[in-house]
Amino acid sequence: KKGFTIETVGTGSAATITVVDGALANSMMLSAGNYTANNVGVDAQTIVEAIDQIFAINNSFSLIAVDNETTDADKETLADYCEASKLFMLALDSNDPNALLSSDTTSLIYIIFAKQYLQTFRTFTRVLDYKSVSALATLSTIIFNTTDSMLTLKFKELQGCLPDSYTSQELQALKSKQCNYYTNFGQTSTVQPMYANGYSSANGIWIDTVYALMWLKSFVQISIFDDLIASKRIAQTNDGQAILIHSSNTACEQANRNGFIANGTVSDIMKGNIIDVTGQNKFSGTLLSGYKVYSDSYAKQSQSDRNARKGMPIYIWLKGSGAIQYLDIIMVFEN
Repeated sequence: KKGFTIETVGTGSAATITVVDGALANSMMLSAGNYTANNVGVDAQTIVEAIDQIFAINNSFSLIAVDNETTDADKETLADYCEASKLFMLALDSNDPNALLSSDTTSLIYIIFAKQYLQTFRTFTRVLDYKSVSALATLSTIIFNTTDSMLTLKFKELQGCLPDSYTSQELQALKSKQCNYYTNFGQTSTVQPMYANGYSSANGIWIDTVYALMWLKSFVQISIFDDLIASKRIAQTNDGQAILIHSSNTACEQANRNGFIANGTVSDIMKGNIIDVTGQNKFSGTLLSGYKVYSDSYAKQSQSDRNARKGMPIYIWLKGSGAIQYLDIIMVFEN
C-alpha cells in the first residue's frame, strides 16, 4: 500500500498546507480539485474542554482518571474543575520524589492537599502503574441499591499494581499530606500488599464518604425530578410537597440499607441546626435511621416563590455509619 506523509512545520491552527496545482500535485492527488487549498489545522482541545464536551452529553456523577502522559498543570486544572462541579471524582497518581519530603511545598501531591479538595484523591507511586485507577475500580464495585454494599479503600488489594517500599520518614511525609500509597503490610509469613488509607485531599474526609454522598445527592435529585415529570401536576400545597418528601425518604432509606448511614447521635452543631430549622426544641439529637427529612409548611412560602411555582426547600440531615480502621486493645493481666 503506497502513500505520502505530509508534515507541517507548525501545529494546531498555525499549521497550514498550501496546494499548488501541477504534475506532482496531480500525481499525489493533492491538486485543488482533490484537496482543499490553504488547509488550516485545528488547535488541540484543553483537558477541560474535552471533559466539558463529554459531560454535555451526560453529566451524571462520574469517576475520572487520566493517563500518565498528562502534565501536572493539566492535572491541577482538572482538579479545580472537579471541585467546582461537585459532580466528578478525580483520581491522580504522582511519582514526584519531592512528595516524600516533609519540607515539600512544590509537588502536585502537596498543591492539591493545600487546596483541601474533597473531589480529588491522590496516590503516590514509585512506578506509574495506575494505582489510583485500580482504587477507582474498587470503589465502582459498590452497588448502592443493594444491602450492606459499602466499602472503604483501606487495606484493599489493587489489582494489576505493584506495592512500593517506604522508609518511616517517607510514610510520615505522605501521611502529613493525606496522600494514599500502596505497600506491604504484615509479618514475614503473612505479608500482603494493601492500600492505605483512602483519604480524599481534605482533612479528615474519606474518599468512600465523598463517593457515597455524590451518589445520594444524585439519587435524591433524580427521584424528585422523576416525580415532577411523571405527575400531571404537583400542587404547591403540603400534600403536594409530601410526594417529594416521600421520594427523599426513600433515597435515604436506601442509604441506610446499603450501609452508608446509620442510627446515631449528631454533633451539637448539627443538633442546633436541626432545632433552628424545624423549631423542634425537644429534638434529642438522635437520628434513628441515620437521617431526618424536613420541609416547612406552604403557609410560610413567599408570594414571589409561589408565583414562580417554586417548591418549599427540603432539608436532609445525615449521620454516617463510619468505619473502624484501627483501635486500641488494652489487655490487663494479674497472676
